[in-house]
Amino acid sequence: MLKTERAKRTTIFCLSALLLASTSAFFLHGCGNGQQEGGAWLKDESLAEDFAGEKEDSGEYQAGEGKPYVYSPLFGGSEEIMILRDIKFENLADSERVVLEFVGQKINPGTGIPRYHTGYGILPYLDLEGNMVPVEGTHWVDLACNSSFVDISPPGGYILVYTGQQDIHPGLDVIKQVRFVNPYEDNTLILLIGLAKRTPYRVLELLSPPRLIIEVQK
Repeated sequence: MLKTERAKRTTIFCLSALLLASTSAFFLHGCGNGQQEGGAWLKDESLAEDFAGEKEDSGEYQAGEGKPYVYSPLFGGSEEIMILRDIKFENLADSERVVLEFVGQKINPGTGIPRYHTGYGILPYLDLEGNMVPVEGTHWVDLACNSSFVDISPPGGYILVYTGQQDIHPGLDVIKQVRFVNPYEDNTLILLIGLAKRTPYRVLELLSPPRLIIEVQK
């Protein structure tokens, strides 16, 4: 379950003891290049092209559903857990976006958006144990959601789905750095976004495929 307190958050991922025993070396050293195998599902190099060519909700995506920009916490989503598949970035005329794409678990798969909440603040950023988490910029947005890199639902095994970077410098004007923070619990991801200035944000929810979009004004 997500922690409702807003104050402080952190850097890396909690997996179960079983997964840590078998995959900790991979997570700490091998997730950056997106080329490594993780089981039955591999990182799909055609994702970026497919995403750019989507038709069914492209208008909704570009229009941003008319949601206002805010500085306050936001809540949403409905699924108990979804698996992170990919992270992308969008540089639009008036805003920048971090796009998180999800897939359902192999067993009892969900099709919606994982439950989430966000926060906004001025650096420094502290995790739930009070440790400072370095991130580039002057302000931050964070997103905590019911998700994981790994699908542990298949009997007798697991599927590593997200094999991308855990600390990203996207080369944008406002979004300077994106990194994962230690949530201190299983099936929770915390994504920390470092911003170059004080600027409002909003969260968009899209389906087909399920995506969470954190959009900040330029």
